[in-house]
Amino acid sequence: MAGYNWQKIFKAKTEKELIQIYSGESSLNFEAEIYAGLELKNRNFDFQTIDRIHQQKIIQLERDIDECKFLNYTNSKYFRNQLLALIGIFFIIFNLVNREIQNQLDSGIYYRYLFYIIILLINILIAKLLFERFKRKKHQTIDEKTKLLKMMKDD
Repeated sequence: MAGYNWQKIFKAKTEKELIQIYSGESSLNFEAEIYAGLELKNRNFDFQTIDRIHQQKIIQLERDIDECKFLNYTNSKYFRNQLLALIGIFFIIFNLVNREIQNQLDSGIYYRYLFYIIILLINILIAKLLFERFKRKKHQTIDEKTKLLKMMKDD
């Protein structure tokens, strides 16, 4: 969350710019949006507008929390995409070395099926691990947003 001194940066911004930032109409991150809202509060800007935007942010955060509660690898596009990419990579590697392996083994067809099953299991395991990392990052983002929204409301 650290990196920029948003309080100092936003002191030079106009109210119109701050509203655009706070309402999410810019490419800045969530932390910057909250600091824009704090600056508007410090300037005694129209509290109804600030509260309306703040409520929208809370509603979006609640949606993210609900989505995260039911997020598991079986219904995740992220998991499926990772799995397909990994399977593709492993099959490309397999096809590159397949000729060498087949020349060394007499029972190549049985080995090939066993290798396919092993590749699939390894890919599922790796995709699950990547999905769990994705889910942890999503939880961290939600926690950071919650802290920032509380900071906005407490100020």
